[in-house]
Amino acid sequence: MKLFYAGIRIFVGAQLMFAGYGETVALNELSSNIVSTSGGNILLENNVFQALLICLPFIKFGLGLFLLPGFFTKPSLIAGLVLFGVLTLVMMISGNSSEVIGNLFYLTFFAGLLKYLDYNNISLDNKANLTCRSL
Repeated sequence: MKLFYAGIRIFVGAQLMFAGYGETVALNELSSNIVSTSGGNILLENNVFQALLICLPFIKFGLGLFLLPGFFTKPSLIAGLVLFGVLTLVMMISGNSSEVIGNLFYLTFFAGLLKYLDYNNISLDNKANLTCRSL
């Protein structure tokens, strides 16, 4: 089970790193596509949300960077749950159903990894004696 947990954590971390990198390369295209498909939604035309769209690929890449070696695993998982939970709600409000499915994928994996955090033995948290389970 410990090896399976490490495999899932590494898979999700690598997926987030590649997704963040891919969105960073096509950042202008991504933000204009989401805003243009909003249909005049006030939420997506807000400047704060536009700034969040610009920061999102870097946040995904950072989460993947922490999850891949298992460094600060519990705070990274909690941050991922909050991030993708908010993104899922925003995409449901805006009516962008194609993004909701991908966000639910991440939410499921983050919740599962957080639930079985006791099996996180193959990670830098344990090598450096960083016990984030008390958070």
